Amino acid sequence: MEPLPQTDTVPITEGGSVFVQPLKPANPMLRFHRYIETSDWDERIIGGEHLFNMICLLAATLSGMALLPVMIAVLLK
Repeated sequence: MEPLPQTDTVPITEGGSVFVQPLKPANPMLRFHRYIETSDWDERIIGGEHLFNMICLLAATLSGMALLPVMIAVLLK
């Protein structure tokens, strides 16, 4: 989804040409906020749920294997 451009609006009170000046580029926080509101990032995360679950399971298994010798040594004391 394309972000909408931001512009300054100027009321037309007299005849003639009107110049609409674009706003300054948004700071990173505002751009991130706009991205969160307008993109489909949540649908993409839900679509990759299986991969995310596998990564979490792998991380938990590896953490358990790394801590297993420490837990055995503490229990045998």
